[in-house]
Amino acid sequence: MIRLGRREYAEMVEAQERLAAERLAGDVGDLLLLLEHPPTYTLGRRSEPGDLLHGPEWYRARGVEIAETPRGGKVTYHGPGQLVAYPIVDLRGVGDQPARADRVDVAWFVASLERAMAAALAGWG
Repeated sequence: MIRLGRREYAEMVEAQERLAAERLAGDVGDLLLLLEHPPTYTLGRRSEPGDLLHGPEWYRARGVEIAETPRGGKVTYHGPGQLVAYPIVDLRGVGDQPARADRVDVAWFVASLERAMAAALAGWG
């Protein structure tokens, strides 16, 4: 686990890509990056022009970054006080994976993380 404090979204995208390549090569082990972002809206692949109430300039003038991302989903807000966890994990051989050797079941992994987080939060009420 690596606690990184507050980091810009673009900086962490670059770091994740580099660390994922290092993980795939076996140069580093599995990692969990914990951090928060300054105010940022990310626009996923399914985002539509009307998903934000104002134009990008309006948000930027107020210190809010707008970042496009190739990840799934629509608009997501990240900001101070919100803990963001980025796992860098080699999923090959973890759980039930698809039969093709060049694929891993990322959706299963994400759903497993969601269930674990929900269970932990339920335990704290």
